[in-house]
Amino acid sequence: MGYRLDPEHPRDPACLRLDPAAAALVHEMVAWYLEAGATVHSIALRLTQLGIPTATGKPRWNVASVRGIVKNPASMGTAYGNRTRIVEATQRKSALLPVGPGVSSRSRPREEWIGVPVPARISLEVFDHVQEKRAHNQQCSARHNTHYP
Repeated sequence: MGYRLDPEHPRDPACLRLDPAAAALVHEMVAWYLEAGATVHSIALRLTQLGIPTATGKPRWNVASVRGIVKNPASMGTAYGNRTRIVEATQRKSALLPVGPGVSSRSRPREEWIGVPVPARISLEVFDHVQEKRAHNQQCSARHNTHYP
């Protein structure tokens, strides 16, 4: 989110341009996320309540979409390809379905990623601050804490 492809050269990263409106929304999302007590869930709710449509035009924001935007390293000016690989499924999608045949994706080691320069949406310092907050929020999440009476 925040970029426009050239329809004549959709696979050429040199033709990628910042979309001013979407880039401004990404900046706003990052600013909201850095507020005290903010979570990706609260940002998704806020965007939905404000009536801001998603990149695909849907009225309701998904937490996974917001998380993907705030953790995307392309925001700093480098998009990465070869980040995941396809592997055979090892678990059922549902208890009612058999294991496989199916596929899943797994992350590749960072040294295998292929970097491509793109216009930056936010600074490295801001991006690092967002990632620190994401890590803190994950550790302090209620689902990761056991409370004893």
